[in-house]
Amino acid sequence: MFHVFELKSQTKFSLDKFKQIIPSAWIVQEKDDKCLLKIPDTYENLDEVKRKLSRELLRIYFVANIEVNEDYCGWEKPDGTLIYISRGYCRVVVYGDIPTEIDKQDWNNENLSLQLYLWRLSFDENLPISSVIQFLYQIIETTPKELRDYKNNEFPPKPLAECKLLRDLVSHQEKEVSGKQLRLYCDYLKIEKKFYNPNNKELENILKSKIPMIREEVRKIIEQSISVIK
Repeated sequence: MFHVFELKSQTKFSLDKFKQIIPSAWIVQEKDDKCLLKIPDTYENLDEVKRKLSRELLRIYFVANIEVNEDYCGWEKPDGTLIYISRGYCRVVVYGDIPTEIDKQDWNNENLSLQLYLWRLSFDENLPISSVIQFLYQIIETTPKELRDYKNNEFPPKPLAECKLLRDLVSHQEKEVSGKQLRLYCDYLKIEKKFYNPNNKELENILKSKIPMIREEVRKIIEQSISVIK
């Protein structure tokens, strides 16, 4: 028996490449102008099926900017009869195609699923800038690195150290910045030594300008675990 998901796309993308990078036992089938993804009923339960599908689709979002929202349709009996639970579907919004170098994923890195999930959350248009930075820094924290102290406000911090300082700047309720490194960083930014609040538009604009740098550092971390063809 197979669990069945229907895929719909606003823009055509390579089904051949999609088939190459998902688990070998999963079947992509075009039928009656529909694209069905069929997953064998070999997992512990439906939640496990959805979890494994979700991490594959989050990986596709990361490498190709392809948005996929999955809804369970039902299951296919051994005789091929499709039993619908709902008429839901996986809505796919395609902004690019799947890179040719992407391979089937080795999921031995237990942090990767969480990293991809947080990466996707950070693109929610309704998130405040503070939450975006916090989600991204949580990814950095999954692979702890020793960070040098920031000591000279005449120069910018190293990128990962700056990510931490930005996270600290948006993560406290106190009004006044007290930590030595964070005070030096405020001097470097030429801002008041105060933690972020949404009414501070000057700091809000600075934080927004730092997001590409944070994303680049986070992308490097995630890419280390993405399986590619060698």
